[in-house]
Amino acid sequence: MESRTIILGDHTGSIKVLDPELHNLGPTGQGLGIVNIIPSDEDFYAFRSLGSVDKFSLEGTFTSVHSSSKKIIDGGIYNNSIILAYPNGEFYFNDHIYKTQIQECSGISNLAESLALCGDNNAEVWDLNKQSLKWKAWTFKPKDHVFDAKCWIDDNKFYVATTKNEIKIHDFRAKKPQKVVMLNKEGHNCHLPISCLYVFEDFIYVGDVAGHMYKMNKELIILGKTKIRSVGALQSIFCKESNVYSCGLDRRLMVHDCMSLKLIEKKYLWQKLMKVIVL
Repeated sequence: MESRTIILGDHTGSIKVLDPELHNLGPTGQGLGIVNIIPSDEDFYAFRSLGSVDKFSLEGTFTSVHSSSKKIIDGGIYNNSIILAYPNGEFYFNDHIYKTQIQECSGISNLAESLALCGDNNAEVWDLNKQSLKWKAWTFKPKDHVFDAKCWIDDNKFYVATTKNEIKIHDFRAKKPQKVVMLNKEGHNCHLPISCLYVFEDFIYVGDVAGHMYKMNKELIILGKTKIRSVGALQSIFCKESNVYSCGLDRRLMVHDCMSLKLIEKKYLWQKLMKVIVL
């Protein structure tokens, strides 16, 4: 594996560090599975499936910063405060629980004071400073059911991936999506749910539950698709310079060229992989 430091979290709770040798850090056990890893100065936050949060260093030092026994789908950080998103659409921030109109939350995205959530109802964006809803998406038809799976927020746009194999882009100046595309070819009888979403510079990368990774531009034109799929859903994608890294339930870290999606390297890491970041 290349000399760059790669950090992964797995379903047992272990933090795997490749630099380039493999090091396993931290505790493992039921409820300790990693759902997110966020860098902070020279340390990192590890968010675990039952809501506990650790701060850790690459030297292997772990400090608990939040204790919980309530299942979460994801977590974030704003102004050194913990954000936890729960499956029922509630989220925790600054020692308070906030309720959204989403009843089954499946994904969040955090950018500065903005927290986006998506799921079985129209996606919402909350202002964490004001602790209030500041934007809500619409569907093309008001009574259409929502199948959002993952979301991504930036300064001007809001990106959503669905369980119906769709990618949608919203402009915050409007409610309805500007663009919608289904990734399977027309006439395809199996619309694979999207399991992860990552936006990097001018491109959008998504992974589905069969292990395919797609690359498209901001016009939602598909520019490429990996030839070798994983045996299981992709769970995380991360871009660094000229490479795109992905991992998932087939226990492999995959490294592709960002532009061509040509496979550069792969490594089997024994446990189901839930998150990857690269330094």
